[in-house]
Amino acid sequence: ADEASVEIRSEVNVLEGDNIYDYCWFPLLRSNEPLTCCFLSTSRDHPVHLWDAYNGTLRATYSAYNHLDEVVPAYSTCFDPTG
Repeated sequence: ADEASVEIRSEVNVLEGDNIYDYCWFPLLRSNEPLTCCFLSTSRDHPVHLWDAYNGTLRATYSAYNHLDEVVPAYSTCFDPTG
């Protein structure tokens, strides 16, 4: 195929509430082990989300709160490199 005609398309789409600040893939991801196929994302005015990398479903939500008990966003995310 001609390189100019190669189409790149997403396999998984996730819907975040606003601009994404950061994302991070699970460091021990193995495509043959579905439980390890996930990533984190953080966006404006929303909690941190853990997404399934196979089908784009939300696995978990992690909220941080300020001194007024309001949800505050994380500006960056990471996993412990050892999993």
